[in-house]
Amino acid sequence: GNTCSAAYAYKYLKKQYDSPFIWNSIYAEDFYNLITNFTDIDFSNIKCEMKLFPRDSKDRACITIDDVVDVFYIHHTLDKAKEKYVKRARMHNHLTEEKMLLPLATVS
Repeated sequence: GNTCSAAYAYKYLKKQYDSPFIWNSIYAEDFYNLITNFTDIDFSNIKCEMKLFPRDSKDRACITIDDVVDVFYIHHTLDKAKEKYVKRARMHNHLTEEKMLLPLATVS
């Protein structure tokens, strides 16, 4: 799914971007895994790295969630992607202080 288009709905409604899945791209198989396993995914188990984005063959900021879903933040640096994911995931209690024992700077 390309959630860049969803960001325009947020803008139109004058809502804060509070979803960790805004301004990014998730491939169909990963999106399917995300929605079918949503309640079982550990959103605090993340790996942040630059990864090849097949659509444009460039390295892009990618957050892999629980080794199940690759979320490409194609508009952001790796540090900014990590910051946005953690901030927005906490808004929805996907990342609570109890679940995320490591500070943001130490999440790999």
